[in-house]
Amino acid sequence: GNLMYEANNRIFFQQAEQPVKATIQGNMLVLEVNAMMNARADSYLAIFHVSQVGQTAEEADSLINERIDGMQARLKRDKLKVDDVFIDMLSFVPVFEYETLRKGWSKYYQEIPAGFEIQKNIHVRFSDAKVLDRIVTAAAKEEIYDLVKVDYSVRDQGACLDTLRTIAFRAMQKKLDAFGKLGMKLEES
Repeated sequence: GNLMYEANNRIFFQQAEQPVKATIQGNMLVLEVNAMMNARADSYLAIFHVSQVGQTAEEADSLINERIDGMQARLKRDKLKVDDVFIDMLSFVPVFEYETLRKGWSKYYQEIPAGFEIQKNIHVRFSDAKVLDRIVTAAAKEEIYDLVKVDYSVRDQGACLDTLRTIAFRAMQKKLDAFGKLGMKLEES
């Protein structure tokens, strides 16, 4: 592809591992290194969203708790290696329907109470990535279908950032050496 191209006084030097961007600003050459590192996650957090509607507040709450408790029981029964489960309340609001009223030549709509809706998030923390499929299956068997996201956590992020800085510094030094071989005199400022 485009190993080197120019657009609006910007010259891009691109490599597969470490792209280095050079920008000319007046009589200055500004170099930037963009680097990315793939690190193995130490733990994962899957977040499921569940909502339930009921005629009364008690009915809605008990129905959603049955589904959540059923999922937790399935996780234990299937002996899935789950580190922690946390339930997060999102909302508990009344639900309304509209009733059409005719008065003379016009129609009016009036809200009438129809029940309650409750929404919760289920946070499931686990260490083995292979367990996620079985967690999703356990949730689906309890009619919990909305997997919102999966977060990946690395315990020692400082060591990862140190490695990333070292690699970025090496990439920058290679570009500076290449400019030197081309006869460019670069001064730091």
